[in-house]
Amino acid sequence: MLIASNYESMVRSALLCPSGQNIKLIIRHSIRPHIDIVNGRHQDVSLTKEGIKLANELGSSLELTLGTLSSSRHLRCKQTCSEIINGYSIKNNVCAATFNINETEILQNSHVKDGKKTHDNFEKFGNEGLFKMYAEGENIDGQNSLRNSVVPMLNYIFLTRNKSTSIDIFCTHDFQMTQFLLYFWDCSREIQDRILQKWPRMLEGFFLWGEKNQFTVVWRGEKRRIFL
Repeated sequence: MLIASNYESMVRSALLCPSGQNIKLIIRHSIRPHIDIVNGRHQDVSLTKEGIKLANELGSSLELTLGTLSSSRHLRCKQTCSEIINGYSIKNNVCAATFNINETEILQNSHVKDGKKTHDNFEKFGNEGLFKMYAEGENIDGQNSLRNSVVPMLNYIFLTRNKSTSIDIFCTHDFQMTQFLLYFWDCSREIQDRILQKWPRMLEGFFLWGEKNQFTVVWRGEKRRIFL
């Protein structure tokens, strides 16, 4: 499978996906500006012009039939999905209005038990600090465990569409991407180092195919078989 991407590792990963199967692409939203904090809350920013262009190009490059698109409720994720649809629709001469974007809290807040405590944790530790706590198996007050954060997202992903020779797309955030990767690689020191050295970038993702309890993941050109 060929795709357009700024990241050579994404292109290599796509080439490892088998033909004739349903492929899941889990991706971080496209390029956004800096997020300011107003009254203690992060603003919900839109994509930059470059971010819009890159998401559109990704959509127009898809070789498989575009299936369903799911998104976090944040604007930058919904907009990423919209631009993927626009690019795909123009390239394939289909009506963009035939596609829906499924907005879901699962791709945004599956780690949250207590909203205020989770907000305070991010303010205190930041993404990388919480990532390290999850990697070390620490209990984080107000938040679900790594497994209880990732499994609901996987359940949602594998219950969505699943039509052969199509690609289903799930747009989320960098923190959720790191949770997936930690879980898939068993929180190994190697995966921790790799993520911290090169944090998941905007419009970077990984591919899945198979069944909910037995599937293959490809990230940055590396294929791994997962058994749950």
